Amino acid sequence: MYSPPSDPADAQRLADVHDKAAALGATPHGPLVWGWHGRTLSRRADHTERGACWLRRLAAPADKAGGKFWTGTADAARSVPLAVRRPELHGLHDHSDGTYAYRTELTGFVDSPPCSPDPVLRQELDLPASWWASLLTDLGQLGAVPTDRVAVRQEWIDRAVSRFTGAPAPQVTEWVTAHGDLHFANLTTDGPTILDWEGWGIVI
Repeated sequence: MYSPPSDPADAQRLADVHDKAAALGATPHGPLVWGWHGRTLSRRADHTERGACWLRRLAAPADKAGGKFWTGTADAARSVPLAVRRPELHGLHDHSDGTYAYRTELTGFVDSPPCSPDPVLRQELDLPASWWASLLTDLGQLGAVPTDRVAVRQEWIDRAVSRFTGAPAPQVTEWVTAHGDLHFANLTTDGPTILDWEGWGIVI
């Protein structure tokens, strides 16, 4: 899940590109953090004006770059209220070598660790009532955000519910805007701050 690409050459290529972040004035350092199946690569960075930041690189074949996951962070920065706790987007930079396209996102560094290192929660969490109240408030504000982005469709619900439960899926009649990938690896222990906004949108 959170691992380098299966091809070592792809992993090395993205790692090499990740070190070249001068376009955003950031100096990356520290351990590399791979995203879903090696599609993204992130690490901490220092910025001359912003201080501690998080540098994230997305990569895709040049003819397949773009779409919901490519623009999610930027779309959230434009549309989701600032009151919703999420990393602030400081800058974007796109470039291509003709074969691959890359998008670099520079966001604020979140000092609080995630509740879990991966989406599967493997130990009990002792979270205060204020944590849950903050999360509910943020999700309520997000639910009212108008957008044409789509996170989940009825067709996916039909397949997933039947596959994992053996029961017929409910027909959802009311839809709201959602994070699209809300699990404990994308929620920090303090706040919480909601991480990873690439897939947000309406569940429809």
